[in-house]
Parts: sequence; C-alpha cells; structure tokens
Amino acid sequence: MSLGTLTSAQLAAILMMFTQTVPKSATYSEQEISKTISDWLSGTGSFLRTDFAEFRRALVDFCFLTRDPFGKSYIRPSIWPKAWDSMCGACEAINLETLFLQKTQTYEAERQARRDNAVRLKGL
Repeated sequence: MSLGTLTSAQLAAILMMFTQTVPKSATYSEQEISKTISDWLSGTGSFLRTDFAEFRRALVDFCFLTRDPFGKSYIRPSIWPKAWDSMCGACEAINLETLFLQKTQTYEAERQARRDNAVRLKGL
C-alpha cells in the first residue's frame, strides 16, 4: 500500500495510528523523529510502501506534526489537525495500533485456516 493510493480518510487514519505512538507536545530533532518513523515503518507500518521521509512529509502536510521553519525540530501538537478533529476525536480513546495488530492477527489466522482446509480437502 503506498500513500498515494490511499483515500484521504485512510491516510488520516494511518497518520493518526502513528501519531498516537508519539507523546503530545514532545519535541523531536529531525534525526529523532526520522528514527521513530523508521522504527514504526519497519514494525506496525510495514504494510506501507513508503520511506520515513515521505511519511514524515505527510505527517507535516496533514498537520499531525508541526515543523519549525528550519526543519530542525518536530512537535506533535496537543490537538488533532482541524480537518481531522472530528474523526480523530471520535477515535482518540481507541489505540489504533493495537486494534490494527489484533485485526491483522485475526485475518492471518483465518487465512491459515482456509489454507489448512484447502490442503485437507485436496487430500480427500
């Protein structure tokens, strides 16, 4: 999945999922936020076809992170982006990363059960 193929609501949900892992009002250097994003993309976000720079740019463009004018520090605002406040506010109590990982595990278990069933039927 690449960022350019997502609907704006899907992109916002993914950006929110990452943003929930960053403390509110925390300040990061460019290196720190890039490493945080890279780590997330190699774990939970591994379903995305993107790199940390493109993802960081989307976080800034969609106002999930703010950047100083020199691009040296990044801050997670204490409020959600205005365009996404309604959606993010409604989902704020839900840990999207945990929910995503649970759904992924359920999907993989169902997929494995279908494979096992197909092998069993093939052997009949």
